[in-house]
Amino acid sequence: MATPNAATLFMGAWAYANAMELLIDDMDQPGRHHLGAPYALLNGFALELGFKAALLAAGGTERVNRDIGHDLSLCLAEAAKAGVRAASDPSVRRVIELMRIPHLQHQMRYVPARVEKILLPEPAFALATLKGLIDAIWVQFPRIADEMPH
Repeated sequence: MATPNAATLFMGAWAYANAMELLIDDMDQPGRHHLGAPYALLNGFALELGFKAALLAAGGTERVNRDIGHDLSLCLAEAAKAGVRAASDPSVRRVIELMRIPHLQHQMRYVPARVEKILLPEPAFALATLKGLIDAIWVQFPRIADEMPH
């Protein structure tokens, strides 16, 4: 398998955010409550890929990204250490605080038995925060655009 670069990780984050945008309009429709799990799954992976793209663009290594795994709090901490400005955004920190355990434990893919409630960020807030994160990473790291496939 080819190693991802900052651009391919960023494109993944961007694509997941766009998929979230397609779901959001239907989430409030009667009988559509089941869209919460796919929405949160996309949100978790978009956050992870966005920060991992920023880490590579800031000079980090694929090894660091692998060591982070799916731990969004560790993504945030490593991004802050690497100077990723979006890591200090209070909205980003709040969404990651809410998404950390569900994403780390794959609760949106494999909903645990006997779980009555999984606390997630409100969808519109999560999407707005994610789009802000993606925009901030794009602006801070022009190298990502240079790595885009042509």
